[in-house]
This record gives sequence, structure tokens and C-alpha cells, in this order.
Amino acid sequence: MALSATKMGSIVDRFGTQRLLPVGFGLMVIGYALFLQVDLDPVYAAVILPSMLLIGAACALVFPSLNIQATNGVDDHEQGMVSGLLNTSVQVGGAIFLAIVTAVVTAGAPENASPQAVLDSYRPGLVVVTAVAAAGLLITLTGLRTARRPRQSVVVARSTTQEEETERVPVRD
Repeated sequence: MALSATKMGSIVDRFGTQRLLPVGFGLMVIGYALFLQVDLDPVYAAVILPSMLLIGAACALVFPSLNIQATNGVDDHEQGMVSGLLNTSVQVGGAIFLAIVTAVVTAGAPENASPQAVLDSYRPGLVVVTAVAAAGLLITLTGLRTARRPRQSVVVARSTTQEEETERVPVRD
């Protein structure tokens, strides 16, 4: 992810976030699904390394693209607020998700278990993580954010009296 930080701008310019997000979530699903195959004696080059590289590449594509999507079309003076809201949502959502996965893992963890039983207790948590990544993929395939269409304002009632022209405050739809 650190290596791609300086290159993401040109990658997004070339391919667009609508293409990068499904690719990123797809890599994430493949990486987590591959890691589900881990056993007590995993072959590092066949299971662990590819999983970590795929998940790392996924994060490098997904997080910058989500930031760009979230702040796209937002007025300059609101960029900081929107970015802060997104990052706060990611952190709080991540904490809640971590608690859920931890509960799933510990629910099946027997005390004084064999190494195989401990590994088996991790699998449901990995399945939850893989399922959430798959849900992210499905959401991005349907379109994370549709193009903003200008909405027309509807006037509910008009005053029949002549009013002086006062300073109008712009209202954002």
C-alpha cells in the first residue's frame, strides 16, 4: 500500500474509481478465500504470501477509491468535513466488525484445545470476513454511487403578497 500511494492518482485517472473498486474487492475476496485453505503446516509461498499480497493490493485500490468517491462532487469548503466523516465511519465500522468477528471466533474456541481445534475455530471468522468482502464486491458491481442528477426544487406554496426582494440564502438540495 505504501508503494502505491504515490501512483494511485494516475491509476485512478486512467481507470476510474468505478473500475478499481470491483477489482479491489474481487482481490480481497480471492485473498481471504485463499487464506481459508490454511492448515497446521501451510506452504508459505502457496497460501500465506499470495493471500497477503492480494489483500494488500486490494486495500491499495479500495481505500483511495472510496475516499475519492466520498468526496467527489462535494464543495471545497466541505471536503474536510466529508473526509473526516468517512474516516470516522471506517474506524467505527472497523471496530464494530472486529468485535463481531472476534465473537464468532471465540464462540467456537474450546478451552485447552489442540492446535487443529484452535485453527478450526478461526475458520468461521474468516468466512465472515470473506462474506463481507463479497458483499462489498456485489455493492460495487451495482454501482457504489450513481451519477448525481440535478434535482429540481418544488415550490409548495407561494405568498400572494408583494414582498421586498431580500437577500436569498442558497439552499442545497
